[in-house]
Amino acid sequence: MLERPVNSTARECEEIFVNSLTRDGTGRYSVDLPFSADPTELGDSFKTAKRRFLYLERKLKAAPQLRLEYDAIIKEYLAKGYISLLRDDNSPPSGYYIPHHAVCRNDKATTKVRMVKDASAKTESGKSLNDLLYPGENLQNDLFLILLDFCLYPVAFTSDIHQMFLQIYVNEKHRMFQKFLFRFNDSSPLSKITRMSGSKPRKRGSTWDEDSLRRAMEAVQNKRK
Repeated sequence: MLERPVNSTARECEEIFVNSLTRDGTGRYSVDLPFSADPTELGDSFKTAKRRFLYLERKLKAAPQLRLEYDAIIKEYLAKGYISLLRDDNSPPSGYYIPHHAVCRNDKATTKVRMVKDASAKTESGKSLNDLLYPGENLQNDLFLILLDFCLYPVAFTSDIHQMFLQIYVNEKHRMFQKFLFRFNDSSPLSKITRMSGSKPRKRGSTWDEDSLRRAMEAVQNKRK
C-alpha cells in the first residue's frame, strides 16, 4: 500500500476505503462513497435533474446523430452492468439524482461523444453530492516522474484501461446517491437509473494499488515454492 496520508481528512477518506473495500469472485472491486458529512443533508435533487434532462432531450432531438450516439452509450452501460434500471419508478425521489449532458469531441479518434455527470449540482438544501464527499489524495502518478521512467529503459510500453473509472463499483447501500434520469423516447415515461460503478480518481488509485500489492505477494509466494 501507499504511505499513510498525513492530512487528517485524507486519512479519514482512506479509512472509509479500507473498511468498505470488497472484491467479488470476478475480481471486481466495490467501495463505499467517501462521505465527509451526513448524506441526509442533501435536499431534493429530482426537480433539477428532471429540468436538465428535458433540456438535454431537446438538444438530442435537434441532433439525430448525437441522439443515436448518446443512446448507444446508455445501452452499452446497461449491457455491461455499469448501470441498472430501477424498477420502483413510483418510489419517492430520495438519494441523489445526478444531472448529465453530452460532450462532443470531434478531434478524438475513438470516443467522440461522452456522457458527463454533474455531481456538483446543488440540491434544494444548497448542498451537492460532491460537497459531502471527501476529495481524497491525488494518487495519480506525477507526469514528470513518468517521463523520467522513459529515460531508464531502452523499451517502453503504454496501455489504456478501457472505461477505467467504470470498473470500480459502488457498494449497494450508496447507489441511491448515484441515480440519473433517462429515456430513449420522449413519449415514454422517465426512467430512473442507478449507477453501479463510480468515477472518482481516488477510488481508482487505491484499488489499483491494492491489486498491485496482492499480485506482488502472490508472485513472491509462487517463487518460494
